[in-house]
Amino acid sequence: MTLKIKTLQDAKQACLNGSVRGLAWQGWERSLGPTPAMISGCALNGLNGRHCAIGWLIPPRKFNPQIAGANGVLNEGLLPTPIMKWFRLQPKEEQGIFRLFCVDLMMNHDLSGSPHEMHSAFRKMAESHKLTWPKGVQ
Repeated sequence: MTLKIKTLQDAKQACLNGSVRGLAWQGWERSLGPTPAMISGCALNGLNGRHCAIGWLIPPRKFNPQIAGANGVLNEGLLPTPIMKWFRLQPKEEQGIFRLFCVDLMMNHDLSGSPHEMHSAFRKMAESHKLTWPKGVQ
């Protein structure tokens, strides 16, 4: 499937769709890594096939260990850089807005204390960004 990304809003919608579908598949559970240091953070590729919200956006063939810091925790300095390159977002203002959107995705995943909280946070995020909820996802 080829994504048709023409606008910043298209890019945000594609990212929301990918994150929400993946997180719904894993029961809205957080993606945690194998070490105690990762309990409060997020693992791009966590235990039991889980991923964080950003991890669901990076196809395995495009995953680069530089995106992840120690123990697989997301290197926030590189947060959306590969994703922005795939979508070819221009100008710099759009890149800045998209970076903030990716931080939103990450924080809604990381700061949710329960599956219900995460689901609710992503629903609110979709509304606040004027995005549609992905079809087929409760």
